[in-house]
Amino acid sequence: MQHATRHSIFILFVLLFVITSSAILVYASGYRVTRRGDVVQTGILSVSGRPRDARMLLNKKLVANGLPFRALRLIPGSYHVRVERDGYHAWEKTLSVYPRETTFAVELTLWRVASPTPRGEPLARVEHPYTPVPPAVIALMPRPASLTVLDEKDNRLLIWNRTGGGLFIVKPSADTPPLELPMSAAVKPHVAWNPDLKQWLIATGSELWLLGTDGAATLIERTSIPIHTAQFLGDRPYLLVHRGNVVQIMELDDRDQRNVVTLDTRAAPRDVRVDPEVTEVVFTDDEGMWTVGIR
Repeated sequence: MQHATRHSIFILFVLLFVITSSAILVYASGYRVTRRGDVVQTGILSVSGRPRDARMLLNKKLVANGLPFRALRLIPGSYHVRVERDGYHAWEKTLSVYPRETTFAVELTLWRVASPTPRGEPLARVEHPYTPVPPAVIALMPRPASLTVLDEKDNRLLIWNRTGGGLFIVKPSADTPPLELPMSAAVKPHVAWNPDLKQWLIATGSELWLLGTDGAATLIERTSIPIHTAQFLGDRPYLLVHRGNVVQIMELDDRDQRNVVTLDTRAAPRDVRVDPEVTEVVFTDDEGMWTVGIR
């Protein structure tokens, strides 16, 4: 072999080594080359939830047979995520992955597909009387008409004015004016408290709100279908909502779309509630009491 040929082969191997080493270094540093030939910094997608043996699909391709799932070095962009398991309602959402960031989908829950089973006679309805407002608080109110206390948390009263429908937060220990909230209710709103989020869930009849004791309010939904009750599903980022003749489980994560599951609750459910273990939903109708398994 001639010297010139050997020299050319040596140069070729050196170039291949440099190119390969550079490519490995770029990849290890969190960079990838797109189909267009652009070198971009990558991101991470992390998905966790229950049940653990659910299937994970990314852009309609099966990528894992269990949770949690973590995809490294993804090219930035939108990814369709679907989590499924036989006998459960699937969870899916389009999520954005950004350079040098981790996109999380955590605490997602798949809810069972189940039919109601009889449980017994309906429970007697309990009427909750209006709770009077302390006189010292009434003196602070701008329109002290027909007031009632809906709840008290963190030394703050959540007050509803039955006459005008307005809602207020008052701190009785401080001589400060009440905070009027951006919601109203013609009938007594349903209120639930989440100790982990430190927030109230308020169903005003046509709207769902999350409300902090500092007055920070987030509108979850506005609908023309009457909302009867709404409650948190334990410590999970989901709500149980009864509106019209439909009972649904709604997630709080509003990225892309909220995953909403409609439960099989027969024709006209009422007195809807979830058990403390968050494993079944109980409701009544004209025929008796029923239960629907959700986990």
